[in-house]
Parts: sequence; structure tokens; C-alpha cells
Amino acid sequence: MTKKPIATKILFILLSIGFLLFLTHLALQYLNIVVHYQQVGSIYELSNRFDLDDESSVPTWFSQALFLVLSVVAFFAAYLQTEKSKKFTWSVIGLIGLIFSIDEVASLHEYVLQLIHVQFFQDSTATAYDNAWLFVAPFLIVIFGWLVWVMSRSLPKRTVMLFALSGVLILTGAVFIDLLAVVEERETFLNQGVIVSLEELLEILGVIIAVYATVDFLERRHKQAISESLRALRKNKS
Repeated sequence: MTKKPIATKILFILLSIGFLLFLTHLALQYLNIVVHYQQVGSIYELSNRFDLDDESSVPTWFSQALFLVLSVVAFFAAYLQTEKSKKFTWSVIGLIGLIFSIDEVASLHEYVLQLIHVQFFQDSTATAYDNAWLFVAPFLIVIFGWLVWVMSRSLPKRTVMLFALSGVLILTGAVFIDLLAVVEERETFLNQGVIVSLEELLEILGVIIAVYATVDFLERRHKQAISESLRALRKNKS
């Protein structure tokens, strides 16, 4: 019987956790907003702990950990490369993963968006048209396009396609679904439950695919190096 690749196992585990957090968020938000009208303290606090949009929550910790894992495996991939172009590409991916991991807990992008919004729209409430994302999104799309182009010059087509899908999911969730969220009244289940969860789920799925793409690359191109690393870890534990 053929063993499943490590990358496939990791993908299955991470997807299971991601969808479990998604369903938990939906269930608790429904109880908190629809059933109890945010009037039951214990349900309110519990929903916050599993709120996909809350910075101090289990899903945020999971997202932060995912980006950190991506950073570690990408830097490991860079370490194994002998060609400068591949080493550079994986180093850039590792750096992006590290920055995003820090941002998940430090909310740096929200601070930048707030500064831009105040600069151009003063104290007005954010809307689909008066929104800092309209200034930031084009730069992110250009950077994403550049990164895919860089990867296409040095990495296998399979890896590039997986990272392209990852980037599309992350940008769709972080930018376009976020723009949709400002149209709907905030204190509703549609916003806090459905739209927010869809936004964050797309981001989580994007990172999971990026982690899978990196591990898949390592497993296909550097299987011996991974085996040696795993043996070293087992030896240290024993």
C-alpha cells in the first residue's frame, strides 16, 4: 500500500482544523446574535474567543501559526537551494510569511489602513467607496503579480500555480470580501457571522495552500533532506 505524501497529510489536517474553526465561529455567532441578542455574557465571551475576526482568539492564533510555519518551511527550502534565483525566491516567501505572522497579532495593516483613511477621508465611516483598501489593493496586486512572475522563472509550474491560487484566495478575502463587509450593518449575523467568516476562511485556506505548496516542493525535490531532518529530530527526542 502506497503511503500518502507528507504534504497531503498536512493539507488534510490543516483543512480540517480550518473548517472546524469556521463552523465553530458560525455556530457561536448565531447563538450570540440571533438566539441571545448578545445579552448572555457567557455566550458573548465564548463567541469572542472563537471569533474569526477577533485579534485575541483561537482562529487568530491559528492564522498566526500558519504564517509562521510557512515562513519556517520556506526559509528551509531557501537553505537547501544551490541556485541563487531559487534561494532568493524562497527567502522572499519566507520573509512574507514572517511579516504576515507578526501582522496577525500586531494588526500592522489595520494601523496603516487607518492612517490612510484619516489622511484621505478624515473621520468619515468607511464605505465601499471611501475606503483605504482602494489605495492599498493596487500595490498588493502588483506585488503579488511580481512575486508570481519571480516564482515562474525559478520554481516548478505546479508550485507556482499553487502559490498563485493561494494569493488569489488571500487577496479575495482580505480585500474584496472586506470591502463587502463595510456595506452590511456591522452588528448582524450576516456581517459578523457569514461575511466575516468567509473573509477569514479564504485567508486561512490561502495560507494552508501556501504551506502545502512549500512542503510539496520540498518532498518532491528534497525528499532525502527532509528524511534526514526527521531522523535528526527523532534522535534528539530520544
